[in-house]
Amino acid sequence: MAVLETVPGFSVTVHVDGKPLQEYRDSDDDGEPEVTTCFVEATTGKEFEVFFRLEKGIEAESSAFEVRIMVDGTETDSALMDAKRARVHGEQFQSTGMQISRTELAKYRFAPLETSHDGCQMTDDANEKLNKDLGTIMVKVWHAKNLRQSSEIKDYSRDSVEQTVNRFSETIIKGQALSHRMAYSKPVKSVDESDVYKFDVIGGIHAEPAVTRKLEALSGSRL
Repeated sequence: MAVLETVPGFSVTVHVDGKPLQEYRDSDDDGEPEVTTCFVEATTGKEFEVFFRLEKGIEAESSAFEVRIMVDGTETDSALMDAKRARVHGEQFQSTGMQISRTELAKYRFAPLETSHDGCQMTDDANEKLNKDLGTIMVKVWHAKNLRQSSEIKDYSRDSVEQTVNRFSETIIKGQALSHRMAYSKPVKSVDESDVYKFDVIGGIHAEPAVTRKLEALSGSRL
């Protein structure tokens, strides 16, 4: 499916067991015009992958696209994609998880959402902040230019993988369709041989994404 009907040539899909999950449109989506939202069915314990595609023949106002993947509000993966190459051949970015070291990858998987009536260890304010992006997979795209290779060493972090919140206040999520959050597998061997590049985002470092695709993970009974 296209990220936006007004921007043909982009597509985002979530795959489980090698097959794309069916998407369900959010009938109440009345947000920003640059953002589209849909739902996908989550199966507890299943690993998933995120695919971002630039279709052959795509027209672009920039020389490259910066793509960032956010899971539960945390950036987990990113890529720079050459617009000219995409226009001629098409391009695809596949994200299977978070690279937590040069040799280790924690794969994405769906986890159940646990709630607590009382005794929740987190404050309601903290709960509400986390709940904003809980159970979401977001793909954000910026137009970029001036790509050049960098000698910087890539930074890895285990913080997002090790920080797990098991229970959320039931009063905070009451009335919402949330049923799942994201988690990660135990680290598996995966050597990261990608280079580090510098680039300039068109519109400046604080520019809003040109397009955003948001997918919310729900159990089948809530779709």
